[in-house]
Amino acid sequence: LRGGSHEFHGQAFYYFRDESLNANTFRRNADPERGKRLQYQNHNPGASLGGPVKNGRLRDKLFFFVAYEHDYIYDKAEIAALLPVAANPAFPLPKPTGANLGFMAVDRTGKPIEVNDGAAVGLYDETLTTPRVAHTWQTRGDVFFNANHNAFAIFTLARNRDERGFPGGRRTLDTIRSTGRDSQSVSFGDNLILSPRLLSSARFQFSRLTPADAPPNDNPVILINIDDPRDVPGNPNANPFSRNGNLTAGSSNLGGTDRSEQRFQFQETLSYSHGAHSLRIGGDLQSIRSRFLDRSDATGTFTFASPADFLANKPSRYEHRFFTESELRNTYTGVFAQDDWKLRPSLTMSFGLRWDNETILHDRNNLGPRVALAWSIRLS
Repeated sequence: LRGGSHEFHGQAFYYFRDESLNANTFRRNADPERGKRLQYQNHNPGASLGGPVKNGRLRDKLFFFVAYEHDYIYDKAEIAALLPVAANPAFPLPKPTGANLGFMAVDRTGKPIEVNDGAAVGLYDETLTTPRVAHTWQTRGDVFFNANHNAFAIFTLARNRDERGFPGGRRTLDTIRSTGRDSQSVSFGDNLILSPRLLSSARFQFSRLTPADAPPNDNPVILINIDDPRDVPGNPNANPFSRNGNLTAGSSNLGGTDRSEQRFQFQETLSYSHGAHSLRIGGDLQSIRSRFLDRSDATGTFTFASPADFLANKPSRYEHRFFTESELRNTYTGVFAQDDWKLRPSLTMSFGLRWDNETILHDRNNLGPRVALAWSIRLS
């Protein structure tokens, strides 16, 4: 993030786009009832401002820069599924919103056949808004104590929520999951010229990442294999709007992960110049705490082979994962020394040594030597 200057400078922007130039899906083009594109709008405003703080003793010493950006996406998803007509008190589902298709179909010869083990199903259609909202705020301040000493501070705050990952299709409304992340970081830097040949650069940073990925309830996942009575077995082209397949209901814990992290970091580099040599030595210290949560099947998943089995509480499979949360703590340490030796005006050799160590690993043999040559070719 850049710093402010001796003059005030700023800018503002506003980007917008909608569904006018979006391509429609094949199924929506083929279905007269869904010929129009789903609504979509993206609003993306932002602004920034930087300049000096003109106040007494701080004049020409303190500078600031701030920036803000907002991103809002108005999007929609469409549910086109089949639901059992009868209710199951043990696993409540919404009622069909469309026609009752029954449980009878016809085969390729026109002979009536029973599908879904005799359980009637109906059409279920919903159109819902799945927005994405993001806010990002950044601030930087620079202070110049004197010609040999300056420092800066940066603060960043970000928030976002996103429901656009909801695929729609053969799902119910309770499977929608809002994902997102909250992050904030603060960093400080200090540059000090100790002598005409020696420079000290120090950096400190703290950052935190918090996920916001959670279902609206803790109900188990329900998977029901449902045949579309409008289909003709053996003729995949008989019903172009088939809804045959697994219905997902109950919860959105079918997948998804959470990872939160907290990090402290400190770096120090000393740079020394003498003749044809530019020597640098420094260190890097980081403390990291990370928590991982796998949400797959965390509340259990019931699989039913047919709507009739669902109504009779006869699952064909049940999965439930336990102990899906883990936490890692790691302290990273790194030290290095490097020399850039200008052998000739067009030839520079760099060589150095680095040692790294991580407490999460038991390997201590982490020495990394480095040698490089840089040659500037002069063409006559």
